[in-house]
Amino acid sequence: MKKLAFIHDHEFVINGKDAYSPGKLSTSSFDRYLSIFDHVTIVSRYRLKANGDTLATLNKVTDSRIDFQRFENQSKFINRFVLRSKYKKKLREILKHFDALVIRVPSEIGFLASEIALELKIPYVCEVVACPSDAMDGFNSIKSRLYKKIIVQSMKKTVLFSSGALYVTRYFLQERYPTKGFTCIASNVEINELGRCREYSQKSVYRIVLTGNLDSFHKGYDILFLALEELTKKLSFNIELHLVGKGSIFKRAINYTNINIHYPGVLGRTDLFDLLDSSDLYIQPSNQEGLPRATIEAMSRGLPCVVSDAGGLPELVDPKFVHPKNSPNELANKILNILTSKGDFELASINNIEVAKQFLTKDLRARRLDFYQKLRDLC
Repeated sequence: MKKLAFIHDHEFVINGKDAYSPGKLSTSSFDRYLSIFDHVTIVSRYRLKANGDTLATLNKVTDSRIDFQRFENQSKFINRFVLRSKYKKKLREILKHFDALVIRVPSEIGFLASEIALELKIPYVCEVVACPSDAMDGFNSIKSRLYKKIIVQSMKKTVLFSSGALYVTRYFLQERYPTKGFTCIASNVEINELGRCREYSQKSVYRIVLTGNLDSFHKGYDILFLALEELTKKLSFNIELHLVGKGSIFKRAINYTNINIHYPGVLGRTDLFDLLDSSDLYIQPSNQEGLPRATIEAMSRGLPCVVSDAGGLPELVDPKFVHPKNSPNELANKILNILTSKGDFELASINNIEVAKQFLTKDLRARRLDFYQKLRDLC
């Protein structure tokens, strides 16, 4: 029996013997590994279920072939720098029983695991999903500026010496974090069908959508609210803005006569796609990204998109619909232009459908299976 460890910094909610994800990970997320390996153990951060946790809103990620190994948060200063040898010894005892590792990076537990894997000669691959350099820039604090060099060097070393690396971008992450091993390009998005190309029509109210964690400082909500201040002065129509996702830090009561904001919370896939299909524009003003699945999902519905130049976002859309990150004025102008230009609106819709075809599940699944089979062949 071939056993795989999946290593990440995702924080799972533990209830007895079961693990739940408050994010997008679910049991089906691990099908790609279980198609190749016999058993998967998740090694990740955790917290115990609290009274405020409603398990029905979380994704259970344990079954007969998946179990969970709790590990302490290695992003804490004392764990990362003072007690590192202690946690390295503990993690070595866990990992020595596995045939191979999948490390989703950036991840401090993952960086530590890669050191152990190299010492024990356990083959591992990296799933490279984001750039920690951009993440630290997004926090814009003294602590993040000091930590940036350390985390970037750890990331580069982990990916460089991996047996292989799966990248969610086509160019961006590959250029920053190359590997000596085999490679694969495959986003985490799951697109089973495409929507229709949109025809432009003048409206009195346009609906705009952004999906993301409202507690995240990387999704560009601060820039969006500054852009709204500019937009409200220029609009000849109304905007209905839907900010979809969990969290509360960036929930703000905005009182504009021509802009209304809705916070529908976390939506299931059907409800989310219904909202996208009834909307006119999707925006992604992030300051840090890999290749966000939310944007690709919106593109797959033929929805025009205005995005920042963070991470792999410029790989997805026409340059005329890309604004510099942390630039509220440019974001406001791009939004206004695409909602008042028939040519740009319809061009964006057509282009987005064409790009989304590259992310159909059946094609990505074949690439992923080939990638993980190469890992198993090394065991």
